[in-house]
Amino acid sequence: MMPAPQAPGLSPSRRLFLLKIQACMDYGFSVIGMAFNGMLQAAMGLPVEFFFLLSVLSVVTAFVAQNSLSRKSDKHGDRIPYIMLSRSMQVCSTLLIAFIRVEWIFIVTVIMNGIVSGESTANIIVYELIDEKQKLLDPREAARLNKSKEFSKYRIFGSIGWSWTAPFGGMAIKALNGMHGDPYFGYTVMYCISAAGMAATAIFLYRIVHGYKRAVPTTILTNKAQDALATISTSRFYMTTAFAMLVSSTFLYSMSLAMQSNPFAKYLRDGLDAGEDYYGMLMFLWATAEVPLFFLSSHLVKTRGWKLLILLSFLFHEVKLVVFSIVSTPAGLWLVAAVHVLNPFGISFPARTYAITNEIARDRKALGMTLHDSFSALGSLIGGILGMLIAGNLGIIANTMPGYQYFFGISIGLTACAIAVFLAIELVARVRKRALKIGKQRTGKTSPRFIG
Repeated sequence: MMPAPQAPGLSPSRRLFLLKIQACMDYGFSVIGMAFNGMLQAAMGLPVEFFFLLSVLSVVTAFVAQNSLSRKSDKHGDRIPYIMLSRSMQVCSTLLIAFIRVEWIFIVTVIMNGIVSGESTANIIVYELIDEKQKLLDPREAARLNKSKEFSKYRIFGSIGWSWTAPFGGMAIKALNGMHGDPYFGYTVMYCISAAGMAATAIFLYRIVHGYKRAVPTTILTNKAQDALATISTSRFYMTTAFAMLVSSTFLYSMSLAMQSNPFAKYLRDGLDAGEDYYGMLMFLWATAEVPLFFLSSHLVKTRGWKLLILLSFLFHEVKLVVFSIVSTPAGLWLVAAVHVLNPFGISFPARTYAITNEIARDRKALGMTLHDSFSALGSLIGGILGMLIAGNLGIIANTMPGYQYFFGISIGLTACAIAVFLAIELVARVRKRALKIGKQRTGKTSPRFIG
């Protein structure tokens, strides 16, 4: 494999260090803007159906644009245009919402942000730089390098930026709302600050990655057996049991998440009478919990494997859903806040990313991530459509506490299905593996039809 060209003076380690600083700044500025969209929409009195509609539009846009862009990114190895396009869309959409507060502007901005996933592209760049860093180490140090832990060091800086900015953003929005006769003045001010900050960090990001281009991997094949192995490990990674287990459970989990997340802002604001300051505090707890969970996940993925961590994330989500379905008065706000430390994303993301980029699709990282994200998006799509249909049938009840609890109940059931499917595929895989082992011992052959 030919080494990737590097910009003068920037080694892979140096780029990784600067990307950590950039992630902290970028997440910090972004959270005081678009992260409060749900509370803004709830304050505007938009119905639950509209929340589900936005999630559906986001998924449809991603399906149309992101899969083709990821293939081009893998083919040419140039990630920079895609991540810069994403950052530009984020800045423009934040400014639009800052000054235009009508229903259709949310539709426009959702489509803009769905064209390309800047976060996925950034994650891929980080993992590729970790690969380059590993190549420069001596064999012993390279063997000891924990790629998942290295990646978590980068992502944790994003969590730090997110966690310490979110509560101040929420308090500022609530304090400024109503000034100059504008009930949404706080949103205008903070969204403008958010857009300016994201623009500055985008320039910083460009300076960091300028000149970076991943070399398209080449493989020297010596015989037909190696050719077949390369085909299985790259082009057909999507036929493996591990990938099937990951995406099928993720699909159901995403349906569950759509059922919970879309009405959640209205559940807080209209059902529990919580404001932007409380919402900012929830994001602080959620993001702060990511830091130890990222480290824990990065350690356990090497000793216990990624499957245990994915299963644990489902259990975290299930506990939170049970609490949401029980709490129906402002007196229970403390309990809603308490369960936010059970961060499913924090425990699963390092494991999920490591599984795809280092075990399942090592030579097709962007395609592997995008296919996984596509199944996740498909779950969100079906969950969003199902949510719209349910909200339509519930009528006015959908925008009341019984309606919110109804959605949470469906989400509980879908998460239970995700856990059941995950365990069932693992059980079947172990039984088949054992059967193949016994068959090999008896005949000395293995079945070519099964890709483990």
